[in-house]
Amino acid sequence: MKNLYLLLVFGLLLSSCVDPCESTTCLNGGICENGDCFCIDGFAGDNCEIPPCQVNQTGILCVKNSSATDQDHDVLIDGVKVATLSPGEEHCKTVLVGEHSVRSYFAGTMNPACGEANPTIIQCGVEGIECGA
Repeated sequence: MKNLYLLLVFGLLLSSCVDPCESTTCLNGGICENGDCFCIDGFAGDNCEIPPCQVNQTGILCVKNSSATDQDHDVLIDGVKVATLSPGEEHCKTVLVGEHSVRSYFAGTMNPACGEANPTIIQCGVEGIECGA
């Protein structure tokens, strides 16, 4: 009887030592604590499986100065200057889902380097614009 009692106590102690995170997989750098995932960098979901672009309704808009000349371009997205690009350089920006206005001017001027582009960004999508003037 004493052995059965010790076996029962040992079994209870052993079962109370089970790590609640042993059966939990946290993705994308999430950290498990007491069986629950705590997400970082904007990820969400029970296991941090939902990327920030789905949570925040965003996508990526990239603009590249693909000019064969040595002229820099000032890039405006939705009327706001976001970068000055040398030939061959690219600038990517996280933007909300929807249509955006992209304009490139020769640096320091209001002389258009390219025509206006109006890309529509989809959720978690990447849209690239090249200006070759």
